[in-house]
Amino acid sequence: MTPTVFLSILCLGVALAAPAPDYNLDAEWEEWKRSNDRTYSPEEEKQRRAVWEGNVKWIKQHIMENGLWMNNFTIEMNEFGDMVSVT
Repeated sequence: MTPTVFLSILCLGVALAAPAPDYNLDAEWEEWKRSNDRTYSPEEEKQRRAVWEGNVKWIKQHIMENGLWMNNFTIEMNEFGDMVSVT
C-alpha cells in the first residue's frame, strides 16, 4: 500500500468517525450560546457542540428516568455544559 493511499484511507476514517451534530438541537444550541455569551472558532464550535450535545442527551435521559422513579436527584444544563462531558 502506498503512503498516499494509506493517508487517504486514514483521513476518510477520521472524517467518518467524527460525530455529526444532531440538527434537531440547533435552536437549543444557539439559544444556549446566546444566553451564556459564547462564541467559538469553527473548529472549537464542533468540539464544544459535541460535548454539549452529549450532556443534553444525558440530562434528558436522566429526566426521563426521574419520571420513572429511577433517580432521586434532579439535574439541568448550566453555563458549563460545553466544557466537560458527563458521558
